[in-house]
Amino acid sequence: MSNTKKKATGSTSKKKVQRGAANLIGKQVMVWCGIYIYTGVLVSVTPDELVLDNASVVYETGPLCGPPQTAQKLPAQLSIRLSAIECYYKAPLS
Repeated sequence: MSNTKKKATGSTSKKKVQRGAANLIGKQVMVWCGIYIYTGVLVSVTPDELVLDNASVVYETGPLCGPPQTAQKLPAQLSIRLSAIECYYKAPLS
């Protein structure tokens, strides 16, 4: 019995799903941390943090498939340590 491997012959037309925060740069995101939820436009991803422009603290989400019901704008760009983040995703638009 031969121990050679055959190449899989799959379709090359399938799109590769890209993951990671860098794929969301320029998009409105929701970032859930241990205590607060933040929203804003992701402008930078470093090995230690995410940076949001036009950021807000979300106090009441409302339905999760829509924009936050109650949020307060922050006065400056926001840096969030990666170690503080529980999850993030592209924010739904109104």
